[in-house]
Amino acid sequence: VGWILTRLSDESDGYGLFKTVDGGKSWKICIDRWKLGLEYVAEDMVIVSGGPYYLSKSTDGGITWVDITPSERVSGYNSLNFVGSDTGIYVVTYSSSSGTKFNRTFDGGRTWRNGIFAEFAYISEIGYIDNQNGYFIAHRTSDGAKVICKTDDAFDTWTVVYESQYRVHSCHFFNSDSCI
Repeated sequence: VGWILTRLSDESDGYGLFKTVDGGKSWKICIDRWKLGLEYVAEDMVIVSGGPYYLSKSTDGGITWVDITPSERVSGYNSLNFVGSDTGIYVVTYSSSSGTKFNRTFDGGRTWRNGIFAEFAYISEIGYIDNQNGYFIAHRTSDGAKVICKTDDAFDTWTVVYESQYRVHSCHFFNSDSCI
């Protein structure tokens, strides 16, 4: 099974989510709305996100969709990550001196807990390694430093593990010690 999120046409701002079950020889459209993100969780489970505030989940390979948008609708999707079918985090762009907002779920999106990365103006990427451990790339508000932070308590707290004056574009932790 493969998934791709792509523009519907050169003239359109809309995106479509397509699925293949034959190694990419053919593709079937599953959903066509404005979308910004795709999170593949399992063979039949996929979550799409989009602006200004929208999350939708399919657990049957894209045949049906359920709205799992957090009740506090904050504009500006930026990053989405799930580990397994229950634990996920949704970050919104909220560039200001008061930080970056996020929502966490531990029940597959039925309920969400709000949080804020108070000292960071922008989170460019976030990810779970397992149900408790994770990381994110951010721009620190106080000095503009670009940092990679890790958590071991599902984003209740975090520690800076890398800091630079230059932008960090991407990273992926395979476990709590190995990053590329």
